Amino acid sequence: MLVLYSSLHEFGHLLVLLLCGGEPKTLTFSFYGLGLKYNDKLSRVKELAVIIAGPLVNLILWLFTKDEINLLLFILNSLPVYPLDGGRVVRLFSYNLSKILSAIFIIIIFALSIYLIVFCKSFSLLFISIYLFFYSICY
Repeated sequence: MLVLYSSLHEFGHLLVLLLCGGEPKTLTFSFYGLGLKYNDKLSRVKELAVIIAGPLVNLILWLFTKDEINLLLFILNSLPVYPLDGGRVVRLFSYNLSKILSAIFIIIIFALSIYLIVFCKSFSLLFISIYLFFYSICY
């Protein structure tokens, strides 16, 4: 189900991108899921619409299905951590604020991952926080 909902998330980005006149380049699979790459020739308003379309798909799906995966995808992608959609929105308006918020939220996610490891024996959030940390220091 995760792959299906991640695919629908990216389809939301793709649909709005095409409606805004954007040009898709590639769809890639990475550690944290699927990612749509496209040319950056959109106005700020159109870029914002493309970015929020993905999480909006997961929110709408969650309202209809009540599937926790969609809610988690919506919440995770809404965090102001670059390269997640929330971080892309912040970066669209302020590069410096994006770097600061990314650092703060990566620390919070890492702390939550330690909690999940200790009390739930779950390592998945730790892997996400490590990925986001290394991604953020490279960009």
